[in-house]
Amino acid sequence: MTAEYRRIAAENAIGHGGLRSTAVTDRRYRKYFFRSPHMTRNQSMKSFLIATLALTLWTAHAAATPPTVDPTYGAETKVAPFANSPLPPAGMKHLTLWPKSAQAAASPALILGVESLVRPDGPPVKILAEPAGAGVAPAVLVDFGQELAGRLEISGTAGGTVVVTTGESEVECVHKEPKLDNSGPFKLTLAGAEPASTPWSAFRFARLTFPSNAPVELARVVCNHKYYPVQYWGTFDCSDPLLTRIWYAGAYTAHLCMQEEIWDAPKRDRGLWIGDLQVTGQTINNVFADRSLMEHSLALVRDKAQKGRPATELPAADVNNLPGYSAAWFCTLADFYRHAGGRDFLAQQQAKIISLLKYQQTLFDARHRFINPHKEWTYCDWSPGFVLDSPLTRDTTDLYIIQGVHEAVWLLRELGDTAEADHYAAWAEQLTAAARDQLPNAATHTYGDRLQENIMAVLSDTATPEQTAAIYQQVLRAGSPAWTVKPDPSRHDDDPLTPYYGAFLLQSLAKLGHPQDGVDFIRRYWGDLLRRGATTWWEKFDPSWPDDMQSALDKTAYLSLCHGWASGPTPYLSETVLGVRPTGAGFTTVDIRPELGDLTWAEGDVPTPSGLIHVRVERKEHGLTAQVKLPPHIAATIQLGGKTLTANQTGTYRLAAP
Repeated sequence: MTAEYRRIAAENAIGHGGLRSTAVTDRRYRKYFFRSPHMTRNQSMKSFLIATLALTLWTAHAAATPPTVDPTYGAETKVAPFANSPLPPAGMKHLTLWPKSAQAAASPALILGVESLVRPDGPPVKILAEPAGAGVAPAVLVDFGQELAGRLEISGTAGGTVVVTTGESEVECVHKEPKLDNSGPFKLTLAGAEPASTPWSAFRFARLTFPSNAPVELARVVCNHKYYPVQYWGTFDCSDPLLTRIWYAGAYTAHLCMQEEIWDAPKRDRGLWIGDLQVTGQTINNVFADRSLMEHSLALVRDKAQKGRPATELPAADVNNLPGYSAAWFCTLADFYRHAGGRDFLAQQQAKIISLLKYQQTLFDARHRFINPHKEWTYCDWSPGFVLDSPLTRDTTDLYIIQGVHEAVWLLRELGDTAEADHYAAWAEQLTAAARDQLPNAATHTYGDRLQENIMAVLSDTATPEQTAAIYQQVLRAGSPAWTVKPDPSRHDDDPLTPYYGAFLLQSLAKLGHPQDGVDFIRRYWGDLLRRGATTWWEKFDPSWPDDMQSALDKTAYLSLCHGWASGPTPYLSETVLGVRPTGAGFTTVDIRPELGDLTWAEGDVPTPSGLIHVRVERKEHGLTAQVKLPPHIAATIQLGGKTLTANQTGTYRLAAP
């Protein structure tokens, strides 16, 4: 995707009201959506129809792109990918954003000029006194067009009272939300030109109710948008505009989670959870190429498990007190090191890698089975059977730990610690052999009949080739019985998986050689979220949910509508469709294996410490062509349709295959 395309996207991101000027934008976007010189007439017409549909959807829903053309949101900067940057709070930036729309939500006759709230130069809004006995206090609803992280700031008549509720959805502004969600109601006293503020949180909507009988003038209602300044180095574009939108919505979701640390969510529960960071970090690595906040978050979450003990001693508990999340720490650290390099930081974690491995050895019995002796929370996913301690969570955690140990062994070898690497590699072989012997169903050759356990069997390399074939056909494939689960009414969990495990499903499908299934799943799952008007990705979701947001909030306590662990399609599209996957530290070696599937073309950029890798792959009449631009200091293996090209120098490489 070109810088011009990104600039247009940023300029026109105005949220639920659609694009600023549909006619103008239609002409400008048309260049990128369906006038490629590489297309035939039929391909152009097909792309035209797809693009027209996409533009219709875009007019109806938010563009899910950054709310500003600030240079740190995507224009040129002088900072290189994976360069160090200031940490919060010094590194945070603030942006004043006005609502995209404002309307009277109650007693409209008492509210004069509410539409001026969307203009920085608009006259004050007059809230008239409520007549005695009317019983309905005047209220205003403002919509900022898309999810934002920050706080509401209100200026108006000194001494005036306003009660504020915020929400990631409009319904949340009147829905009784748990206090953990930090959405109010907040009773504020206005102070003239000095703004009264709500606590820091994340929201799209705000409802302002005026309970006093005294008249009030509102001078300004804005969002103080707080964000971590990073550049959108990574890009993605393809012949299906829906996938392009999904890529950018995932990037924006992860960006909003980059606050004081990399949180699970900017609204709920604003915590550093390494399981969430495993997915969010993959998005950050492929889009923002951030080093400072990633290193800070990875070190902090691991240090908390030590609880003050020296790094060479056993931690007090698993990371986040979840055995599987210790595995997530190994996986996240390894993925970050492959993308960013940085041996000094990795060396600082060496003792903590070894002590955590020693701690995880205490979690297994003599048969090399995970038994959870410390009675920690064995949570895996918000799906029946995977929330509390159970045979399902134990077996899935067992497999997750195997994956984590493999990644830890690789990190130790990168550090030159051969003795420890060999020791824990032998342990990983024991765990794998035990899992292969004791976990599969002998009749079906699968690891049970649920998605999560089989996904981890694939990702941990525990499943044999015979088993992986059965796992795909009987479990992971769309329409299998695993996609219908018996609800757990006590917990309101009745979905086969969350977007969190959806990211791991995508990785499994790619690993099993079914990348098109992954693309189809993205369209079906995250595409349905866009259809519902989402501008960021939700913590929990299933396409079977009713469209009514009230039902979703009643069904799911503490529902977060901006959760970084749901951003999995973004790294999938970069790493599988564009096919760019680092194999050596800091992209010293990289495999580039595009999987175009049913797309006509795809292109984009992937950041490395040496610069951007640009890939364009397209389908022509007689086969596929790929063009790859490499920065220096990278050794790439480029594969396309059974053909292989080795590239060891900076430059542009082309490969064609039938």
